Order: sequence, then C-alpha cells, then structure tokens
Amino acid sequence: THARREAAYVRMVAGRYDEATDELAQVEREQAALGDRRALAATLGVAALVEQRRNNSDAAQTLAERALSSHIDTNDVTGEAAARITLGTLYSRTGRFEEAQQQWEHALTLFVRLGNRRGEATALGNLAIAHGRAGRHAAAREHQEQALVIFREIGATPDIARTQFNLGIQDRRAGQLAQAQDRISEALDGFTAIGAESFRLQAIATLAELHLMRADPASARALLADLDPATLAPPERAAAIASAQAHASMLRGDMESAAAGFGTARDLRQRASLADWALMSELDLAEPTARRGDLPAAERLVRDLRRSMVQAGDAGAALQAGILLAAIRHAQGDHAGTDRLLDELETQLAARPDAHLALRLDLVRAAQDFPNRGDALRSLAIRARTRGFELLALRAELIGGDETTARNTLQRLGLATEGMPPALPY
Repeated sequence: THARREAAYVRMVAGRYDEATDELAQVEREQAALGDRRALAATLGVAALVEQRRNNSDAAQTLAERALSSHIDTNDVTGEAAARITLGTLYSRTGRFEEAQQQWEHALTLFVRLGNRRGEATALGNLAIAHGRAGRHAAAREHQEQALVIFREIGATPDIARTQFNLGIQDRRAGQLAQAQDRISEALDGFTAIGAESFRLQAIATLAELHLMRADPASARALLADLDPATLAPPERAAAIASAQAHASMLRGDMESAAAGFGTARDLRQRASLADWALMSELDLAEPTARRGDLPAAERLVRDLRRSMVQAGDAGAALQAGILLAAIRHAQGDHAGTDRLLDELETQLAARPDAHLALRLDLVRAAQDFPNRGDALRSLAIRARTRGFELLALRAELIGGDETTARNTLQRLGLATEGMPPALPY
C-alpha cells in the first residue's frame, strides 16, 4: 500500500488526477482494514493534495484536517509537519491567510527540529508566499532564496523548478524581466524533465507572456504552437495557455481570435471554480472591445469588474482594471476624470509595487501631459526599455515623438499599430 500511495502521488504530479483518486481510494480501504493509522494518515494527506489540484477545496480541507489529527494522535511528527504544509496551503486558497501562515510556521519549526532539509525548504517557500501576499516583498525573496539553496543542495529537481518559477514571478513584478525569463526557463526545463505536465503548461504560458512583454512574439508563438486548450488538463492550466494565445492574437491585431481565446479561458476558469481568475478573463475580454472602438461599452464593463474585484478583496486585479479604465477614459477625452483616477491608482500601487503596472499607469499619465507630452513619453520609453519592457517602450514611442521608427519596428515584428486608442496600454 505504501508503494501504491507513492505511485498515486506520481500520477498526481503528472496531472492524472482520476487515476490517482481511484488508486488512493483502494489504498485507504486496505490500510483502514489493516489498522495502520500512520499509513492511513499519509494516504489521506496525498488524497488532500489531489483534491487541492482539482480545486475541490472543501474535500481537500476535510482530508487534510483528518490527516493532521491522525498524525498528531500517532505521534508522527514528520507526518504532522507535512500535513500542516498542506492544510496551510488550503487555508490560503480560501482566504484564511493568518491561519495559513500559522500552519507553515509550525511546520517550519518541526522540520528544523527533525533536521528534514527538504521539509524546511518547502515551509520556507510557502512562508515566502504569505510574506508576498502581505506586501513584505524583501522577506518573501529572502525565504525563497533560502529554500532554493537547500533544494539545490539536495538535488530536488521538482522543488528547484517550483521555487525558480515563484522567484521568476517575483522578478517579473520587480521589473527584472531578463532574470525572470531565465528563472522561468529553468523551471520549464525542470517540469518537463520530471513529466509534471500541469506545471509545465503554466510555465509555458508565463514564459510566453514574458516574451510578449519583451516584444518577442516569435518566441511566444513557438512556445504556444500546437497547444490546443480543448485537449489540455487541468482546466486552470488550459486557461493559462488560452489566455497567452489570446494576448498574442490581440497584439497582432486579430481581435476576433483574441476575444474567442479570452472567452475560452474564462469558461475554463469558471469550470475550475476560480472566480477571481474568471474575472481577470472578463477584464481581458474588455480590451479587444476597447481596441475595436466601442469605448462606452468597454468602460461600463471594466468599471463593473473593478467594483467586483474590490469587493472580493483582490487589490492586484482591481489595480489592473483601474489602469485599463483610466486609459479608456483618456481615449474618450475625459482628461479630468482620468487624472483623478490615476491619482487614486498611484496611491494603491504604492502599497502593492508592480513594475509593469507602474509603467502602464505612467503611459496613461504621459499621454495626458499635453505641454510636455513628447518628452514624457520618450522618457517613459527609456525607463521601460532599460527594465526589459520593450513592447511598452515601443508603444510609448508610437504615440510620442518617434512614431515612424516605432511603427516600422512593430510592423516588422508582426504587431498591430492601427486602430489602437492613443493611451490604451499593452
């Protein structure tokens, strides 16, 4: 039964959730009949992970709590620490962030006491997520870097890949795109090497989006080629692929394909019960509407979405919606309303730093600055290019003083230049 449980875990990592669930159900029955409570607790823990990956949060939480209780009752400290990692992750996914951090801190203490280096690094990585969510970005990076050192020491390829992916996301947020690209590329290689298909798809989607930010659509297309979201699983990873493909379509001016792709991503995220990500797909759908010129409809949609995001407590998503809303208002000629909204967004952005969002906001602001518009846009282009955001730099030049050069470059790359509202940011 131990071997079969481990085989089920491997199936889960490979994204074969139904097979893993069927195997674990049989193992659970046999271990219960044998009276092996420690082994049964470990099986419940793996089953909780499978349900977590399937976005069945309630079922996963019930299984994880049963596993933790059993590990404590049988004085299985290693099992208890592992169960606390899983339970903390589930609490985090359902918004119980303080309880999640408490579970991870307790797990870290236990793993250090046991001398379990892999467990220690796992707990550090999870605590980094908690720090990042709370805006403690320096602490988040420190914990992730510590975890990466340990994972490299013990040669844990899956964990190295996962940690590099997380650090790559942090680098992207900090505006270090070249470093982010290197990390995500290493993560993709690691996920591919171990056959972790679900994570491989997420890494592909993330890396493709980075290529687009860096004005390298050819590399993005090469990554996304031959990937059909209808044939991919699980749905949240298929949605990430569909969304990346839609962004590539939108940038080359194919708004119909973009809208269809964003709609597919929304449907997949709804199927996966990811309400916050479904709202992000709705926001993505608003952009082709705006780029096709239906600005009043786009404004209504984005305004409503921003309100929903604020009510859901998703500050990062609300910021993105706010910046798009400001760009749409600018395109409609509402300069006073745009300025008021930008002032509000700058305050919010100070609490949640994000280099790309800051540059997008600055693009709208620079387009508003009529007496010094050309100088403001040229300065923005230099700042964006220095940090690796080549696409945004070209966009600033296109609506600023270097229009001919930027237009020729964008056309050479196969990216659209016509019919774009003036300050609508990439």
